[in-house]
Amino acid sequence: GVLLGLAGPASGVLLPMFARGDQLARANSLYSMVLRVAPILGAPAGAFLITVGELWLAMLVGAVTGAVWLGCLLHVTHGFVRPTPEPGVSLVKRSGDGFRLLARHPRLRWMFVAALCLDMAFSWPAEVALPLLVSEHGWGVGAVGVVLAAFSVGALGSSAVGAAMAHRIPMFVRLVVTGAGLAAGILVMALMPSVVSLTAVAAGVGLLSGLNGPAIVTLYQQSAPEERMGAAMSTLSLAGIGTAPISIAVFSSLSLALGVQTTWLLCGAIAFVSPLAAVLALRHPAKEAESAPVRLPVPAAV
Repeated sequence: GVLLGLAGPASGVLLPMFARGDQLARANSLYSMVLRVAPILGAPAGAFLITVGELWLAMLVGAVTGAVWLGCLLHVTHGFVRPTPEPGVSLVKRSGDGFRLLARHPRLRWMFVAALCLDMAFSWPAEVALPLLVSEHGWGVGAVGVVLAAFSVGALGSSAVGAAMAHRIPMFVRLVVTGAGLAAGILVMALMPSVVSLTAVAAGVGLLSGLNGPAIVTLYQQSAPEERMGAAMSTLSLAGIGTAPISIAVFSSLSLALGVQTTWLLCGAIAFVSPLAAVLALRHPAKEAESAPVRLPVPAAV
């Protein structure tokens, strides 16, 4: 978990180095599409290896794919130069850079709120509430797989569309309109009377998610000072994957008193804060880079 927490922001720093302007939106959509495809292909493959072979074989394949990943990183970062350190600034002092960025840059701050509320509202329904709701209705455990598969297919499809033409879709649509649709979808999912209707709404939520997620990352990258990109992406990761355990703990406790459906509706209401925060973020211009910049480790060829 610690290593993934370091690798995620680092990946977010790399993309803006290779893609600029309109191409950055397409690059983030393509990256999102790869993240969707990987578990779809990897999970069945791993299960097959464990079923027909032994556990050590599946673990070996996992280790090999990790080595390939490392080799790719070594290739794309070859020739990068070390950033020039700021005189008198220690690593401990810079450890709070991400939060200082949020305090100084209103656009980043509102985008942080948008990502935080959306992930907080989505983690508990997907991880906990969905199986509980299915159990309450007596639909069978297979319904959980069908609903999650529909969401993944929808997200994969819209990510592919974004990779091809995200730069042609206005940021307001990709960020605010889809955010409002996501919130409405989360709200409606709690009220669906059948597996078919729940699956259809989940597919729609996935379609919107495949556009909204990369849009949040793209605007965050474009708004952050280049010399503080690592700190900025770390705070975005905190608002994203870092919220899952908090969401599960908070809303699971609330559901004991309010019930599953009512708590799910509360999550949908919280999700509506995301598009509102996105509107406020778009109203603030991207701030210029701070003084005394630290050069990014750009490729030597550049």
